[in-house]
Amino acid sequence: METVDRTLEMRPDFSYVYLQKGIYLARQGKHADALGVLRAGENVELQRAVPSGVKLRGIREEIAKTAAFLEG
Repeated sequence: METVDRTLEMRPDFSYVYLQKGIYLARQGKHADALGVLRAGENVELQRAVPSGVKLRGIREEIAKTAAFLEG
């Protein structure tokens, strides 16, 4: 997790790192935190000149899974 946090500090515009951090947090049982990180990653990707559909799909799938866990 230290590496992910360090990478986010250096490259806050790298949505894939947000995805990895969100997945890690969800596995640790920190679903609300994970959801916040995943949504931040989605916003980062949407701010790109040409957002990656593949990255957005992956992030949105994790958002849906995490949100469903919190609701359920």
